[in-house]
Amino acid sequence: MARDTTTDLAARLDVGQLSLAVEVIQDSVAVYDAHARIVIVNDRLLAATGYSRAELVGQPVLVLIPEALREQLIPRMTAYALAPVPRTLEAGLTTRIERKDGSTFEAQVANTPVHGVEGHLVVASIRNIRDVSLEEIKLRGMLEANPDATMICTPEGRMILSNAGASRLFEQEHVTLFNQPVASLFPSHHGPELRKQLQACHDAAVAGDQPSMAHTLDLEVVRKDASVVPVEVTISSLHTAQGLTLRVIVKDISERWRLAHEAEAMKDGFLATVSHELRTPLTSVLGYAELLEDLGQEDLSQHARLLLGVVIRNARRELRLVDDLLTMVQIGEGAFRIEPGRVNLAQLVQDAVEAAVPVARRARVMLSLVTSSEDTFVTGDADRLGQAVDNLLTNSLKFSPESGEVAVALTSDAETATVAVINQGVGIADADIEHVFDRLYRGDNAVVAEKQGVGLGLSIVRSIVEAHGGEVRAACTDATTRFEITLPRIAGVRAPAPVPPPRDGPRRNPGPVAG
Repeated sequence: MARDTTTDLAARLDVGQLSLAVEVIQDSVAVYDAHARIVIVNDRLLAATGYSRAELVGQPVLVLIPEALREQLIPRMTAYALAPVPRTLEAGLTTRIERKDGSTFEAQVANTPVHGVEGHLVVASIRNIRDVSLEEIKLRGMLEANPDATMICTPEGRMILSNAGASRLFEQEHVTLFNQPVASLFPSHHGPELRKQLQACHDAAVAGDQPSMAHTLDLEVVRKDASVVPVEVTISSLHTAQGLTLRVIVKDISERWRLAHEAEAMKDGFLATVSHELRTPLTSVLGYAELLEDLGQEDLSQHARLLLGVVIRNARRELRLVDDLLTMVQIGEGAFRIEPGRVNLAQLVQDAVEAAVPVARRARVMLSLVTSSEDTFVTGDADRLGQAVDNLLTNSLKFSPESGEVAVALTSDAETATVAVINQGVGIADADIEHVFDRLYRGDNAVVAEKQGVGLGLSIVRSIVEAHGGEVRAACTDATTRFEITLPRIAGVRAPAPVPPPRDGPRRNPGPVAG
């Protein structure tokens, strides 16, 4: 590696000697003062740029930078000239130097502060990128070979090298990216998570725990025209001769998103078509089956009535599935609407539990309700909120064993009302708990237990609750699974006293109990 002699010479020479000392430095040199104006240049710089000494001395040092970049760099250059810090060539910035004839060349720049009787000066050593060491050439080649935006950062997350892909994506030149926090390239709300991942990658590399392991997260980049670009950010450690650094690769995934959205739209269109085609015959089958059910004993034998009950139950189940598919399509297309009004949540929950009693009896599951005697009002769509509670009850009953219990509780405070549905059953694996509300997701427990369903009910619950400004949560401890819907209450309506969780001897109203 070519040796950087700037630091050695400048550290032991006074300001008056610099004009002679810079001539023995192997790189082009410009010395500037606290006002960022050039006071000394060496012959190598004059030969490299085509300027005369008289044309450069006294000029702002930014005269050596292409004009298009100067305005952006003035504030940073002014601040740096007043409080300079040493930067070696290896850790220095990469920029373009403009010759007198307007042509440019790419160069690395090192800065060495020198203190003299006339104040401090900065010795800027400029090395044409063609003259860098083999190690640096390999590193730069590695960067430029990657079409994605790639930055090499300090352990603190400041950029020291970047490739052409970074300049294109972030619409900034290398020199403006240099020494800036990589987090500054993204919207501020992404900053905490990005800094957390940078620190985690650094700590893992220092500890020797899988140092090559990459940390990946999905973020967004906002371009100058205000367009938003979805990106995938990958952070990994990189050991160099100068020590541990962090490599940050930012991949534009716009095309991936576009294809995914197109596929999703095609799937939603297919499901909508199939659902509409199925709904009409199912409604007809169910209607005629219910007419048959009304026949007297002389027209329909007991055995036939039992078979007809199976037909009706399965037709209703399939009709609910079709309705869920149509609801899911509406959500995906942004056509999902709610009709808000004043809703008595206590009465809604009571009705949902009563409607679920026959299902609980057939499954031989105890169903209980714990609530206050007072009404609890929220603003919402009664039909949609009823659908959400029904889906939670159906899900809990489905996964409860015989002689198990499903407990429903309604609690509230001055601002919110919470509906909790708790069941004892197979539970939810830790790996599944964060995905239970994802569309078409079925956990391993559901597959192994061969439970009916396609993974729509809980996804619909989340969409309904979020459309009402609420929140839905799931938690599992051992074999106890708890789902909660929390909704904002109507202001000014008195809240009932909180009710303890319905387990270990739950308090029951004289309400619907099935078993």
